[in-house]
Amino acid sequence: QAETEGVWVHNACPPRKTPSTPVYGNDSEAYAAAKKLGYRKIKERTRNDAAIFKKGKSYISRDVDSHNGGAWKEASSPKNLNRKETRNGTFDKNLNRIGD
Repeated sequence: QAETEGVWVHNACPPRKTPSTPVYGNDSEAYAAAKKLGYRKIKERTRNDAAIFKKGKSYISRDVDSHNGGAWKEASSPKNLNRKETRNGTFDKNLNRIGD
């Protein structure tokens, strides 16, 4: 009789949002990647305590939570990295812009 009863499934609930894994899990991984992109590490850090890297007038830091799938945040100054409104956006590991 179990073969004819079937299984009831409830699919109406949206999937639970799970925290995403950052592309670079720590500053050491980010440093190696930033160096390959031509950036150098500076002494300043973000408000999330992430290392900041500089190349010309561009400053990047690793995307600590990576909730949009990004690897980097980029801005025109270290201070501007700390706010979404003052950053130039979120970028993938090759510095292609993928979001705000």
